[in-house]
This record gives sequence, structure tokens and C-alpha cells, in this order.
Amino acid sequence: MVEVDFYEKLEVARSASSDEIRAAHRTKTKLWSKRQMASDQSQRHEAETWVRWLAEARQALLTTDDARSKYDAKLSQGVSTPTPATVPAQNGTSDWVSQARDFLSHGDYHSAAYAAREATHTIGNSAESWILRSRANAGLGEVQDALYEAKQATTIDAKNPEYRFHTGSLLETLERWDQALVEYRTAAKLDGSNFLYPLAEASVFLQNGHTDEGISILRRILAAHPSEQIVKNYLAAALFEKAEETPARQAGHSYVVTSSDEIEKMRGLASESDSLTTDPDIKAAIVQMRGYLDRMEAKTWHVPSLFNNSVLWAIGIPLMLFVIGIVLIDSIGFLLILASFGAGYLVYNKCWVPRWKAAIPGR
Repeated sequence: MVEVDFYEKLEVARSASSDEIRAAHRTKTKLWSKRQMASDQSQRHEAETWVRWLAEARQALLTTDDARSKYDAKLSQGVSTPTPATVPAQNGTSDWVSQARDFLSHGDYHSAAYAAREATHTIGNSAESWILRSRANAGLGEVQDALYEAKQATTIDAKNPEYRFHTGSLLETLERWDQALVEYRTAAKLDGSNFLYPLAEASVFLQNGHTDEGISILRRILAAHPSEQIVKNYLAAALFEKAEETPARQAGHSYVVTSSDEIEKMRGLASESDSLTTDPDIKAAIVQMRGYLDRMEAKTWHVPSLFNNSVLWAIGIPLMLFVIGIVLIDSIGFLLILASFGAGYLVYNKCWVPRWKAAIPGR
């Protein structure tokens, strides 16, 4: 048996490919790494639990096929699920709020949901009990219920930036982007010293393809908080995405460079990204991108459409001129021999080209 079903935590099928798992892992890492910056201790501890799970998930599912097979074998025997708390403390009373916070900090969402409901019944209609119920239901995947409970909390305590941030994260999960931005911006106005809220705003822009807007916000955050590695990692990821968006030829998740300007721009963005990040996935992706750009700059023999894609024309014309010149062996023949070398040089320039030129349709 295993203690944690990493597939469930990553919200992917057990048959998911490594690329699918890696993408889900990256998304969850972005989400929970920024939540480690929360001022609320319980939320920080919950985020730290998730970061630990994600590190273990990476080790179990993404290092080697053998490691994943061993984990899958253990998972097939079941998951040891903690028993929810159902009884009060021995002294006859129960601080359900404290218990709910403790369960949440350890990622025990079933127990947290029970304790949070009891807290609501015990202390009545309070913002804190509603937000605890919301966090528990969010952990259980009941996002709509969690959003309703979060809105109850923000109605009671509209000036709590952490409640606003939590509500925004739920709206982001539901892809209600505009509403999420409103919550994040409200949180930032309520607490201008916490970079977590503009970081979340930048994340929304990046997820919706507005890379330049996201990078602009992240640069401002980094200027104000130059030592925060999480901001550097976010900016590094955004710069890498910008590099991938640079080529004019895009097809789904792939691209083909078509100019030296594109290569130069991509190299610059990749270098800045590499200098900022400690994320192994981003660094590995940068290595792959640089390898691709190196291959595209390497020269290869390619006969352009100017010669109707015929090697016969590319080689035959200079050779024909050279042979005729040899046969004539006079001043005209000498000129033809020179012309053959000139034609050969032109063909060489046209046909010995970087691979990116060979990849352009119609060449």
C-alpha cells in the first residue's frame, strides 16, 4: 500500500504519459509553491505538505520507468486513508477551529471537513469557520462547494486579503479568469506588502497566453523583491514561454524557427531564464531548446526551389560550363572555366545553408 495516491493529487489518470504527468506536476508546483508565501501559518503548512508530496511524486513517477512500476505495484494494493476525526477531545470540549487548521496543515481533508463543519455549528456564522470549510472542500475536489463557502467568508470579512486570495484561486481553478483577477487585485489593495497577490495576477495572464503582461508584472515584483526565488522561477518560466512563442511557424505545441533573428531572440530569452531559475524542469527544457537551435544553425546541403529541387541543375550547370571550357581551350574556354567556378560558388552559397533555411516551405 501507499500513503498518497500521487495520480489523484496530480489529477491525472494512472495511465497518463510522462509528459502529461510532468505538465500536471508543473501546474501543481506553481500553485502550491506560491501558497507557501501565505501569512497564515496553517496555509503555509498545508502548502509545505503539498510541496513535499510533489517532490515525492516526481521521484516516484518521473525519474525512471522502474521507479514508476514499483510505485504502481504498491498503489494497486490500496491507499492507507486516515480515519476522519469524529469525537470531541477527552476533556469533553473541542476546539474545532484549531483541529480543522491542524488537519488542513497535514493535508487530511476528510478530517478537516468534519472539524470545520463542527466549528460552524459550535461558533456560528463566522468567516473563519466558512474559510476552513472551503479549504477542506477544495482539498477534496469539491470546488463549487468550496467557492460558495469562500464567498460566505468574504461577505462576513470583506477586508481579509487571504480570504480574497483563496476565493481567487478557486475561481482560477474553475477558469473564471476575470473574476479571479478581481479577487487577486482586491487582495493586493488590502495588503500591498505581500507579493503573493500580484504573483497570482501574473499567473492568470500567463495561463491565458498574455505572456508580455505577465512578464511585465513579474519584473515589477522582482524589482521590489530581488531575493525571492519563487518570483525568479515564475519569471524564468514566463521568459521560456516567450521564447517558445517567438517562431512565426507554430503548430500546436511545436514550432519551427525561420530566421536568424528568431534564433537570436530565443537564445537571449533562454539565457535570462536559465540565469534566474533553480527549477530542474525549466533547466532541462532550456537545454533541449538550445540543442534544437544549435541544430537549426548547423549548415546542410539543400537545393532550393529556384533549381526546381533538382541536384542535376545545381551540379550540372557548373560542370557543363567547365567541360565546355576544357574542350575549347582558348580565351572563350578560359572564360567558361571561370564562369563554371563562379556558378559553382553561387550554387554553394544557395545550397549550403543553415537548417532553418532548409526547413522553410518553398525553398
